[in-house]
Amino acid sequence: MRLAAAVGALLAALALGACGGGDGGDGGGAKSGPTLAEVIAVARKNPGFRRCKKVEPGARQTSKGAGEPDYFQALLCDQSTVGSYFFYPDDASAAAYDQSGQRDRPWFVNGRVVVSTGDAVFAKTYDADAAKSLAGDIKSSCGCGEVKP
Repeated sequence: MRLAAAVGALLAALALGACGGGDGGDGGGAKSGPTLAEVIAVARKNPGFRRCKKVEPGARQTSKGAGEPDYFQALLCDQSTVGSYFFYPDDASAAAYDQSGQRDRPWFVNGRVVVSTGDAVFAKTYDADAAKSLAGDIKSSCGCGEVKP
């Protein structure tokens, strides 16, 4: 009986984790997601990142201005910045994110999390046009959020 309850609890936890039920990695407990690790896992399967030898997060950077993210990290393809992962202080700030100047590039928003990609002209192994599908891939993977614009 205990084994069945433990297995049930484990399956429920795995299901929540797959749907971005985390807090974005800051330990604050807000139900936003997916986590940066989940985004990177999806990016590694995206056609725009296919030729990247290494897809990884950049250094975590914090900001303290009004309406700015609590922190952000670059998405790196072979050490070139090709996208961004933002974690905002609240849902409204994340929803207000505007990728001015890059309106042809969709971005992903869920709760306090925003993920965007860029043109990254110096990233030789990154396909910027193919990477436009990353926002949709993230949405499909977690079953959460929305793709904008």
